[in-house]
Amino acid sequence: MSPLIVVFLGIIAFCALVQAVFFVAAAVASWKAASRLDAWADRAEQELAAQGHRMEQLTARIETLSRQAHEALVRAEPVVDSVAVRTERAGEVLRHAAGLPFVPFRNGAALLHGVLRAVEAYRHLRRPRVASRH
Repeated sequence: MSPLIVVFLGIIAFCALVQAVFFVAAAVASWKAASRLDAWADRAEQELAAQGHRMEQLTARIETLSRQAHEALVRAEPVVDSVAVRTERAGEVLRHAAGLPFVPFRNGAALLHGVLRAVEAYRHLRRPRVASRH
């Protein structure tokens, strides 16, 4: 046998050994990565379950608060309507009361205006008689 064949067989054996070591290392790394991924998936699943429970609690609390707010609104609506009606009436009464002190002035001004018109009418009626004497 030629010494060259032994060298080539040695190189082939060494390459096969390197390849086997590489595949074993790749298999071990894949197994570790898969176990880490499983651990992360389990942890994520537990967190999601906990978050789901918290979300259910928050949703129930929001529902309760919404119902309470609606009930308070239903109770408050007649009170607000009553206050609005009373406020409108009070405003009308105040406007009327604010105008009351000036009623005598308005009546007096109307009376004075009537007297002035009567005097003017009287003067107008007298003018034609004075003009007819000449």
